[in-house]
Amino acid sequence: PTCVTKTQEETDELALLLTDIDSYTDEMESKMILGELDIDATWDTYLEGLSQRGIEDAVKIQQAAYDRYIAR
Repeated sequence: PTCVTKTQEETDELALLLTDIDSYTDEMESKMILGELDIDATWDTYLEGLSQRGIEDAVKIQQAAYDRYIAR
C-alpha cells in the first residue's frame, strides 16, 4: 500500500514540534477538565500558545507530505 511519507528532515522537525505541542495540549486539557482554566476565557491564549510552539509549521509539514502523495 502507498502511504504519505515525509523526508527525514521533515520527520525530525515534526518530531520536535509535536513533542512540545503534545506536552502543551496535554497540560492545558488537564487544566481545562479540572476547572483550573476557563475554556472560554483562555481559548485565545491557548491558540496563541499553540502558535508559539509551531503548530502552523507542523501543519505545513503534514500538508507538504500529503501534497506529494496526491501528486503521484
